[in-house]
Amino acid sequence: MAGVGADGSGGAPGESSRRATNLELFLDLVFVFAVTQIATTIEHHLTVGGVLQGLLVAFLVWWLWTQFAWTGTVVDLDGRGLAQLVIVVGIAPTLVMAAAIPRTLDGDAGAFGVSYVCAQAVALGLLGWNMRRTTHERRTFLSYGGLAGIAPVVVLAGALLESPMRWWLWGVAAALGVGGALATGRWQSGPGWAVDPGHFSERHSLFVIIALGEVLVGVGTVVVEQDLRAGEIAGLLASVALAGALWWTYFAFVPRVVEHSLARADGPQRSRVARDLCSFLHFPLVVGVILTAVVVHRVMEGPGVPLDAPHRWLGVAAVALFLGGLMGMHLRVSRGVAPERIVALVVVTLLALLIGPHLAAGWACVAIAAVLVATHLVTLAQLERRQRRGEIRARARSAS
Repeated sequence: MAGVGADGSGGAPGESSRRATNLELFLDLVFVFAVTQIATTIEHHLTVGGVLQGLLVAFLVWWLWTQFAWTGTVVDLDGRGLAQLVIVVGIAPTLVMAAAIPRTLDGDAGAFGVSYVCAQAVALGLLGWNMRRTTHERRTFLSYGGLAGIAPVVVLAGALLESPMRWWLWGVAAALGVGGALATGRWQSGPGWAVDPGHFSERHSLFVIIALGEVLVGVGTVVVEQDLRAGEIAGLLASVALAGALWWTYFAFVPRVVEHSLARADGPQRSRVARDLCSFLHFPLVVGVILTAVVVHRVMEGPGVPLDAPHRWLGVAAVALFLGGLMGMHLRVSRGVAPERIVALVVVTLLALLIGPHLAAGWACVAIAAVLVATHLVTLAQLERRQRRGEIRARARSAS
């Protein structure tokens, strides 16, 4: 999941922050395609079972991406070494995996399983090779890889079986990846994993941009197939308003909070914070946005017609996952609960239950966007009040 630097240090607050490399951005283009495939697959399987299976596939894809992200903390992907070539080679099976996503829910998962193992082998192999230098690095890698290395093999085994055994095994594979991450944080001692606060926060923010891009793509693909009449333009504006509300809710402060939280943490604690805020809690945010893309695609097909029940409840699930991820981050960083987000989820649920069957899809998007914006304004106001109280207490301490 993560790694230590060559010096075994986890860095310190105030260290110079590096940026995402061109190779990492090139790799992300494959996951742009993967996100599109996930959204399309869920859209074509709008049952409870289909959505849950789609979310499980989404988690496997997400965990592969996090594997590459953590590998990028250990390996210099901006240099001229062999590591760059290894990552480029890994792009091929990753692209095959993305192309095979729709088939996983239709009973043909062989290509997904084989390519997933190959892509994970590239990431884990590169990570392990670069963490062989010291005893601490080897122990740290083995504490994660002991479980996480088994997970891709379980994915392949499940891909060769029929449903429902396949989905049970893939659930086990997901649990093994998470278990490896938890085991690393639980037993790690000594110097921490080399996590650059600015770089790691940026990498995960970029994936949120990828997911938000799928919302806009969902709008655009329908618009180009229709005449741009008043109804279609209104639906486009409503959908963009919802995407903009999600963007603002996340980018107004989450990347800075993540970077600041990582910078404040030292040694093993930093890797645990990175694991929780990024690898774990960014997943519901990303999936919430992907589900929103599915809903928006349906909105654009008939902005003046109420959403059907599956899309209404998919919209509620999207908001619940997105706000749930934010609440989890709030709890992890400040040990607090943001009640305004709970209220927002209740309001959106009531809208879907009571008004949704009679409300045009475009107006439903506007209503959800308004709830998110209002909620975020409350959150920002509370943050400002806490900051002012902190400044007052600091001045009082300095005066005394």
